[in-house]
Amino acid sequence: MGEERVGDDSLEKFLTFQREVNRLFRRIFEEGSQGEDLEGDALSPKADVNEGEHELTVEIETPGSRPSDLTLWVSRDLIVLEGEKPHPARPAARFHCLERDFGKFRRVLEIPCPVDTRRVTARYRAGLLTVKLPKIEDRRGERRKVAITVST
Repeated sequence: MGEERVGDDSLEKFLTFQREVNRLFRRIFEEGSQGEDLEGDALSPKADVNEGEHELTVEIETPGSRPSDLTLWVSRDLIVLEGEKPHPARPAARFHCLERDFGKFRRVLEIPCPVDTRRVTARYRAGLLTVKLPKIEDRRGERRKVAITVST
């Protein structure tokens, strides 16, 4: 059983490395660096992509952002989330630690399977954006803006 765990850890490390390399190349060639720091993806929201039998589910963490600050685009093979995490009002004080990041962000995710871009839904709740993309056989589609609804 210990050998399986080592293999699982190695596979996970490799997949993480592959995702980071893909993200780097996407930022360089598709988005352009636009003067951004390629070393740190401080404002790149974390995401999970889960492929089920009938749909693809993408969950993107956007704590501190309001739904009105987010724009979601879906094309036949990409999901693009653009938004902003606004700077909070801070009193004039002497800070000893400032670790949180604020400002504009853009996250591009590859869609790993054919989806129906006309039936995409997006819901925002408690800092988590959940995007549902119904799977289809045909991969053709067009870029379109997706409305985000707020769940209570």
